[in-house]
Amino acid sequence: MPSQHHPAPAETRPVRVATVPLGDGHELKITATTRRGRNVAEARLWSVVYSAHSGVRTVATRRGFIVPADALPALVDALAAAVAILATTGGPV
Repeated sequence: MPSQHHPAPAETRPVRVATVPLGDGHELKITATTRRGRNVAEARLWSVVYSAHSGVRTVATRRGFIVPADALPALVDALAAAVAILATTGGPV
């Protein structure tokens, strides 16, 4: 039986959704993209790096996570619940 070549699923160029400053030289960058044929959101931790040669720049760390698009509503609900809990307990919101 001859082998069939199946092209890899298309991947899209990431679209920046938001950059959230976290303090201490870190920020969380959120992007929307397609990976392996699935629509996803990616959250990646970036760090500010100082260099005499290149000045100040941000670099991606290995820390982050990918959320399938169909799971995003549940993640949004969970984050909203965390905000509500911290707001009612006097947390830093």
